[in-house]
Amino acid sequence: MGSIINGIRLFIIGTDTLKDTLFDRLKLTEFGPGYCHFPDHPAYTEDEGEYFKGLTAEERVNKFERGVLLGSHYRKTRSRNEPLDLRVYAMAALAILNPNLDLLTVMHPEQPPVPTPARKPSNWVRSEREARLRSGWMNRGR
Repeated sequence: MGSIINGIRLFIIGTDTLKDTLFDRLKLTEFGPGYCHFPDHPAYTEDEGEYFKGLTAEERVNKFERGVLLGSHYRKTRSRNEPLDLRVYAMAALAILNPNLDLLTVMHPEQPPVPTPARKPSNWVRSEREARLRSGWMNRGR
């Protein structure tokens, strides 16, 4: 779990895998594990803020040769992608720290219930073709 170099613990973060996970979670429309909650605040609405534009500022690009998928990477679709980067690194930090969330819920029962989420961004749905390409044994059906 991380290597130590000069007394500092370093971690390799699979950002493409985390982005895959995030974009899959953004597709969820019902409350439950993995569902993304957003505050009901003007900064998080499509009309008022840039948050969702930045959160969805990248797309997966697949490289094919003679019909065979050689690999893929994420490409920026707009210049500002800070919300996406911050969300990905927050997911990595949560995985590294691995807190016992059930215990935290028991320890702090006074926390208010999860608020009703703001609208989801309109451009977060992937194309049907990309969804088909991503399914299968190579990427464990993600």
